[in-house]
Amino acid sequence: MKISYEDVVSNELVKKCIERADVTYLPRGGKEHGFAHAARVADMTRFILDSVPCRKRDVELGAIAGYLHDIGYMVNEQDHEGNGGAVAFRLLGKMGVDPEEIAMIVTAIENCEGENASPVSEITAALILADAADLRPERVRKTSPAVFSKGDKANYYAAQARLEVERNDIKLIIKTEPNRCSVMDYFEFVMDRMILCRQAAEKLGMRFVLTINDRKMF
Repeated sequence: MKISYEDVVSNELVKKCIERADVTYLPRGGKEHGFAHAARVADMTRFILDSVPCRKRDVELGAIAGYLHDIGYMVNEQDHEGNGGAVAFRLLGKMGVDPEEIAMIVTAIENCEGENASPVSEITAALILADAADLRPERVRKTSPAVFSKGDKANYYAAQARLEVERNDIKLIIKTEPNRCSVMDYFEFVMDRMILCRQAAEKLGMRFVLTINDRKMF
């Protein structure tokens, strides 16, 4: 079966799993990992793959991987990418998806985050970039900056973040509130993720450019 993005979004079991992934994480004060994040990452993954040379079918599979990438939070925060791959494997199998396409989606989900994250495929690379670009203060649920993680800070202090593709460059342009967070402090919050983004862009044959408050960091 050739599955579409709309097939996944409209599937009732998928809806319940994403809802549970967000609700399960909520008591721990984790960032939003619900429908809004899933849809934004899916859209950006599609945009990236549509902007670089790749198979047309991979664009659709990338959007699906983007939508499902955090579904593993329904099991646990720890190794959520591995759990997410396992959950997606079962969901997509139940939907009758072609085994080769299941493998491509699962590979992207399991390699987009975590200590062993790596852009092992074009879909994975686009997903890494899209996930890193969804920076929004409203994703942060903790109420005290004193207990923020680096990921919380990266979202909380981002007044604006957008992803652009221009010729051979994939650009992540971030604006922060200057009186709340310096450029160098913000760069510290996102540096590890941005190094991974640079590797992801290279996998796509592109160059990664990071700009914070009009200051080019990469």
